[in-house]
Amino acid sequence: MFEKILLRKGASAPEIDLGLLAEALLFYQDVHIIMDPGTALHLEFAIGYANLKRLADDGHASFSFFRSFFGASSSKQNGIAINTLVQFQSAGKTPNTKWSSEDDLASVLARKGYETKKANSAARSIIKLAPPELMKLSGKSIDVIQMANEDLRDPQYMNAAARVFLQDKTGQQIPPNWNFKAHEIGKGEFIVVTNYDFPLLSAQYQKLNQLPANELLTPSSVLAEVLEARADVVFASKYMAESVTTPTRSAIIQNKFELIGNLRRQHSQADIELFQEIHLNGNSLRTAINSGQRTFEEFLDLLDKTRKFKSWLKGVKPEAGLLKEYHDAVIRETWLERLPNKSSRFTVMTGAGAIIDYFVTGGAATVGALALGAADTFLVDRMLKGWRPNQFVEKNLTPFLQSENGH
Repeated sequence: MFEKILLRKGASAPEIDLGLLAEALLFYQDVHIIMDPGTALHLEFAIGYANLKRLADDGHASFSFFRSFFGASSSKQNGIAINTLVQFQSAGKTPNTKWSSEDDLASVLARKGYETKKANSAARSIIKLAPPELMKLSGKSIDVIQMANEDLRDPQYMNAAARVFLQDKTGQQIPPNWNFKAHEIGKGEFIVVTNYDFPLLSAQYQKLNQLPANELLTPSSVLAEVLEARADVVFASKYMAESVTTPTRSAIIQNKFELIGNLRRQHSQADIELFQEIHLNGNSLRTAINSGQRTFEEFLDLLDKTRKFKSWLKGVKPEAGLLKEYHDAVIRETWLERLPNKSSRFTVMTGAGAIIDYFVTGGAATVGALALGAADTFLVDRMLKGWRPNQFVEKNLTPFLQSENGH
């Protein structure tokens, strides 16, 4: 546990949270950050290139640059919405112009006020620190869109994903008789067959989040989230790392791994323990960073002192007592100890721990017997090589405590 973690900002997610980044750096041996142009811009403004380089030079973090974005495109044909999953990136200023990652980032920086020479220099430095992310593994290309298309072809998974995503977005319980299915009519082209009341869901979404009337939930919204969930898993498995994700996307991903092994986790306490909720009665590092009470540079000074504790933690099981002992040891006699307390929790979701045992004991014969698609075979292969589809999910504990105590 706590060996390697991956941070990546999805298309619909906020920028990488500096406080969350600090918490990941504090506990994990190896932190890898995948930047896109927006993430790179945010970190350049919020932390500064010098501190990004310091993280890399001191071995606390590594970086790569992924200039593409994922989404779902929808067009009408004879009044029917045709949906396609897409991966896209900024194009050059003129047709047929070669447009590199450095050019892309320099353009973003220039639009945010950097003068041309400074934008080019900053982009060059960041790309040197964060080389372009190559979607290859062992010399073979990784096609996230093709993998996500396989997800769309799985009716059981899509129905579960739509329910999880739309309940989270609206705060409403979805009626049990509502169904969602993506039906492929051409290669990579899907129509959605559903009885979901999307106008009603959109109204609830707007009310819950105080959004304007043009902020809509559509079938394409569901498809895009399924694509982002697949991308999270692909990147995490490529780097053999845990991934930082949202509770909603975590639930979607967990549905995928449950369906891979056809598990229903009904028979033992051990299965329940796959979803271990570890409550750290610690101090609010994240709040201190995000509020400006402490600077990220001050945190880096503190981070240098934690190496021996990270080494001590490596390989141990995530038992709450050990985590609290580690947490106390890390913050003792530091400014963290003097921060106001804040209840928070990390849910370390060992997605499919039993599935992994199932695969490892069954070996290749078991994998073959499941008749998995290429996308899921890719994931199983990574699990057999030692990757665990763990997720790092940060949530506020207050609602849980209120429910527990009846307040």
